[in-house]
Amino acid sequence: MNVPEPVQGSPAGEADPEKLIVLRDSKDPAGPVIFLTRRQWCALLRRIKSGDYDPR
Repeated sequence: MNVPEPVQGSPAGEADPEKLIVLRDSKDPAGPVIFLTRRQWCALLRRIKSGDYDPR
C-alpha cells in the first residue's frame, strides 16, 4: 500500500483531517505514524472485513 508523505511543515498531529487519516499506536505517541487518504482507509477497512488480514 502506498502511503502519502506527511504535509510539509506539519507535525503528524496537525495533518488536515479532511484529507488524511492519521494512525499511530496510542501506547507509543512518539513512534511511527501512518497517513492514509480516505480512499486508502476505506480500502483497508474492506480488506479487513473480508478477512484478508485474518491471522488464522
